[in-house]
Amino acid sequence: MGGVSDLFEEVAGQDLGGKKRIFTPNDIRGGIGFLLSNLGKVFAKHMKSGAPAPFGIGHGSSLSFHRVFFEKTGGCDLRFGAGALFKGCDDLEMLYRVLKSGYNIIYEPAAVVRHKHRLTSDVKTSSAARYQQEISEDEVFQTRYVYSFAGAALMREFRKDPRMRFMLYGRLLQLAIKITQYKLTGKSTLAKSFDYDLRGFRDGCIAHKQFSKFKK
Repeated sequence: MGGVSDLFEEVAGQDLGGKKRIFTPNDIRGGIGFLLSNLGKVFAKHMKSGAPAPFGIGHGSSLSFHRVFFEKTGGCDLRFGAGALFKGCDDLEMLYRVLKSGYNIIYEPAAVVRHKHRLTSDVKTSSAARYQQEISEDEVFQTRYVYSFAGAALMREFRKDPRMRFMLYGRLLQLAIKITQYKLTGKSTLAKSFDYDLRGFRDGCIAHKQFSKFKK
């Protein structure tokens, strides 16, 4: 590890810890308790497992669902996901709907999946060789842009839920705070990373406003 790999882990790592957790519909309820317990998190850089559900549950490298969930909710929202209108968060959108539908979610750290984070590749390079290549700094920034774009679209999709509305505006405040902090302290790489986050957040909100009428 080192260099860009460390940067990726610092700003975009997905390590959610080694403790098995069970999430219930109670984990997406709002209220004063939720507000007070998460208010300080707007100052955090990377919450990982400490992020409010659905963001702290996990991601789609390895997910399975009971068939009844799809039958009850109508399946996937095709606006979310890589290559779709909102670029990602198809996994988190579904996890959120699982909890909203009254089901539980289990995070099982013993189920290990190795996932290669790479947005671009050289078609002239073999897949094995590409896997060994380290991602570039620009790819880290672009990854942050995509994550933030999709996350903003997701939060805006469910903005009628007080919890999601709080996270939407809290995330905007967090990005503004971190960009200012890192610029003032001379940490230009981190400032640039969060600047890409902010751009993605802005563009994700615009895209959702534009395409929210297109359902599934």
